[in-house]
Formats: sequence, structure tokens, C-alpha cells
Amino acid sequence: MQIFRSALMALLAVGAMADTEESTTAPDEMANDVQMQESLVALQQKVRFDWTHLPHHLTTVSEPACAKLWDHCPWGVTFTRRRRLIFSSQESGGTNTTLFFQRQMLRRARNTASQSAELTREEATVRINSTTEGWAVGAYLTTGGAGALSQADLVISAEYGREKTSEWQWSVSESSSFKCPPYHECRSEAWAMYARISGLCHDEHDLECGRYRRSVCASPAWMLCSQLEQWCGKAERRFQRCEMVTPVMDGGRPHVTEVFFEEPIRSLHKKPRITGYHAGSYQLGSKKLLYSPGRAENRYWTKAPGVAHQQLVAQPR
Repeated sequence: MQIFRSALMALLAVGAMADTEESTTAPDEMANDVQMQESLVALQQKVRFDWTHLPHHLTTVSEPACAKLWDHCPWGVTFTRRRRLIFSSQESGGTNTTLFFQRQMLRRARNTASQSAELTREEATVRINSTTEGWAVGAYLTTGGAGALSQADLVISAEYGREKTSEWQWSVSESSSFKCPPYHECRSEAWAMYARISGLCHDEHDLECGRYRRSVCASPAWMLCSQLEQWCGKAERRFQRCEMVTPVMDGGRPHVTEVFFEEPIRSLHKKPRITGYHAGSYQLGSKKLLYSPGRAENRYWTKAPGVAHQQLVAQPR
């Protein structure tokens, strides 16, 4: 499995300190989420279905035959339901694909030292949930590789669909490393992509009795009994909504992105000092970082046009 090193280290500038002008960086985890969700939204606009190999579901139930059919099918009768996704208009709910991530922790570190620490991973295991039980469906990127998701299309097809009923354990042998700054907690996560497909499905119910194979509701009069009538009643609802979930595959492997986070250990960082005051704003440190308590939002800001600081490591003292 290929883990893409998308080091989404969205950083917010934080408080300055008097005299020795030090600064730390803190992650904006919300920015990470926004960036990853934006990639999903862009890919969702390029989903296409393989209409020659639509997702389908097969259910088979075998029962002892009713008394009327004992002579014809002494080994019992088999009822088969074939459910297939079909194209439907928006008026009837449409055919929709929603992409989402499932996150798993890969490694975590707490660096209380005054120097950066390097985190290295040689191998890890990522759990990939199986496709919804019984469904033959797959979601495949037509192009892939690091940084190429924006150029990819996503194809939904049953041609190479899996019907696995248990999760997969993928061993990641590709190594990666990143630095954890001083006085920070750091972690990396594996974000596995999945597709949820929903739409209108068409059901077909068949009966197998000895050498007879036909639609359960098209059985001749000599075969009719309460058993067949009950199954025919189930077959009357030929159209209904259906839903399935499947992992997104890239080159035969699950599409997984390794995402990095870092967060300052606040108790180990000095508070920024107030070094000046002008027009309702406090100057913090020797740089042009200002604190304006009268503002409704973006109270921490700089004089550089268009730059606003949402948060400091600690409140000024």
C-alpha cells in the first residue's frame, strides 16, 4: 500500500517574546480537515459509473419444498434475489456518491526536549474496512500518486468489485519520517478514503426447483403453493433505495494519506509580554504583533495587510 506523504502542517504564527524574539508554531487542525475535505469535494465532481458493470448484490436462500413440490424438487427450493443499482432521476432520489475519510493513529510523540526529535516509521499496519457485505462494487482512481489526486477521476464499477466480509490488514513497509519541534506533541494519522454509493435498485427474484428455473412470480399454476406466494409477495417491491460502502482503490491498493500534526505543549512555552500600547491595541514582543481586546474576532493580528492571528500559545501577561 502506498502512503502518500501529504505533510499538511498548517501552521499558525504565535506569540512573540520580549528581548529574545522566539516564536513557536501550532497546528490548525481545522485547516487540515478543510484541506482534506476540499480534496474530497473536488474528486466527487469527477465520479463516473461504469454502466456496463453496475454494482449488484446477490442473496440466495434454500428451503425445504412445500408438499406440492416434493416430487419435483425433493432436495428443496432455492430463492435468489438479484439486486442491481440502476440510473435514477433526481426526482426519484438520484444516484449519489459521497466520499469520506476514516482516520487511524500511526504514531505519537511528546517532545519535552529543547531540540527537535525525528520520528521515523519503517512499518505500520492500517485497517481497511471491507465493502458492504454481499455487494460486488469497487471505487477506483484512474490516476494516482503523490500530489495527483486533483487530476484523478473516480470510477464506480462492479467489474473488479470485492465481496469481502471482514476488514483488511494492510502492512505498510514504506518508511517515512518527520521532525517534532521542541516542546511539542506530534502525531501522524493514516486517512483511508471510502465511497458511499446510494441510489435506486431493481430487484429480480428467481426460483430454482429441480430443473425448473424461472421468475418466482411467473411460476405455472401447478407449482403454486403458499411458499411461492409468500416469496412472490416479497418480489412485488421491485424498486427501492439501496446503499453500499467500499474503500477507494488506487492501483490495486487502498488510497491512504499519511497526515502530520504538531501541537505546542503550552505549559512549556513562556507567555508573550506586553511591550507597548497604542489606540486600544497592545504590542506583544518586539515585532508588530498586536492584541486588540475590543475586537469581536481576530484579536491577535499584525500590521501586515491581510494577516490575522487567530490564537497565541498563551494569553499576554
